[in-house]
Amino acid sequence: MLLQDLWEISKRCDEPVSDGLGGTTSYRYTCNTIINGDSDKLQTLENLASVFHGHVYWHDGAMRVFQDRAADIALLVNQSSVINGQFEYSGASLRTINNVANVSFNNPVKLYKEDTIFVEDKESIRHHGERKYECT
Repeated sequence: MLLQDLWEISKRCDEPVSDGLGGTTSYRYTCNTIINGDSDKLQTLENLASVFHGHVYWHDGAMRVFQDRAADIALLVNQSSVINGQFEYSGASLRTINNVANVSFNNPVKLYKEDTIFVEDKESIRHHGERKYECT
């Protein structure tokens, strides 16, 4: 199962995507890294999986890999599947969702030097105050 998971993930990773400049990149995801040291092995696998928006997990005594990607609809909900005509909505409170992000990345346009972009949701900041998130 692990090899089948990795095969499906590799097909998505190798898809060409827009480079934002009118052309395409060679691959959707690439990873050029050196792994050394005495770090936790499972954490190392999790870090590698994060490159392609993936997660490593155990299922029925075996390691599996999951990639967060678009998929076919699993369940269609409409009025006929609602009890007593009432929908129940759930999710995070709007007051706990981040509305400002600083994202650091290796920018290919700048010869892969570290670059940071700033993104904000001004309306959410006005209503709920600034809640910052930083990631690389």
